[in-house]
Amino acid sequence: MRDSQRVSQAWKSLQNFGYTPARASEEVARRSKAQSEEAGVCVAYLLSQDFADLARSRTDKEDPTFYDMKDTFFFGPKPIGQEQTCPRDGGAGCALIDTLVPAHRRRCTHFLSWTWGYTLSTVQDGLSTWTAIEGLAPSEVFLFMCFFVNNQYRILSGKQVSAAELEHTFEACLTRAGRMVALLDTWDNPRYLNRIWTIFEQHVALLKSVLVLLCLLLVLLVVVVAVVFVCCLLCCL
Repeated sequence: MRDSQRVSQAWKSLQNFGYTPARASEEVARRSKAQSEEAGVCVAYLLSQDFADLARSRTDKEDPTFYDMKDTFFFGPKPIGQEQTCPRDGGAGCALIDTLVPAHRRRCTHFLSWTWGYTLSTVQDGLSTWTAIEGLAPSEVFLFMCFFVNNQYRILSGKQVSAAELEHTFEACLTRAGRMVALLDTWDNPRYLNRIWTIFEQHVALLKSVLVLLCLLLVLLVVVVAVVFVCCLLCCL
């Protein structure tokens, strides 16, 4: 079912409950805004061939970083969502999450702490390993992922969104999700620990008693297990 059909159904339902057209319009706008702001991107979509193909075709790279994707997703010849109305402020240009079909976006279940410097393969490998170990169905996990959820047309243009607003949005989303997934690219000097923002995210998670889950790449997990195994053997000697 398309978003337009969902809105039409919601509109009719509100009118059946005695809402005036003006009040119904306000309620639909309020709900659309909340759903956009509280949405998360589905892990199944992030792991899909469709997303991989989109990233590669847009960047013309086999394993692009999300910085590479940013340049072509939002500033390329055909910016994604640039002509679509934002349900949050009614202006032109929406968050990437708003362009996805409903199956790929729902209320977020986890907050992803990561960096745009990660490659496509790093994110896919890490999330695939994490969901498998945790016994989670990728189709049922929805991540607050800033690349998708924040309206990049407002942020990257340097207009309308202040640092204080971004911080407030981050804290609200983290608290609402209640669980943070920290994605590390390497064990030795990870990129994650070289960014002040990810350190700040960990600090806030600690202050708010938010559960933090570690997400490691499969090869990294194997190395960690091997090191622990060797240490145990040495202790037994």
